[in-house]
Amino acid sequence: MKTYIGTKLIKAKSLNLGEYNILKGWIMPSNEDPLREGYLVKYNDDYISWSPKEEFEESYREIKTLNDIKIKELIKTNWEDFPAHQQRVITEVTELDIKIEKLDNFILTSYIFKSLEKDEQLLFINQIQSMQYYFGILVERINKFK
Repeated sequence: MKTYIGTKLIKAKSLNLGEYNILKGWIMPSNEDPLREGYLVKYNDDYISWSPKEEFEESYREIKTLNDIKIKELIKTNWEDFPAHQQRVITEVTELDIKIEKLDNFILTSYIFKSLEKDEQLLFINQIQSMQYYFGILVERINKFK
């Protein structure tokens, strides 16, 4: 057999197995734990499923945005107090955040994206993942600013 790695951009929220069964209108099987932790997962083709917490957290990483981190508080401080190279990093992460948000919206909501060939869709997904990785590096750098 060949080895593969999957790439998917999804939306998810915490939801236990019992809540998922209620959402789907299903009767909870007696041999399952309704309190088992997991996630409701929505794929970009609007398919919805449930994933156990352990498997989900092993496979997916949350995408952070500027709204999720304390950079905005940092930026509110006196801008002139930052050396020029740090000001450039803050500007870069702010601009990158806007680009990631736009690309994310394109991937998740655009009929154009859904009409593309799968290999082209995968290139867009790889692009946004690379942008998010770079974003994380910039955030780490900013968190070290004094």
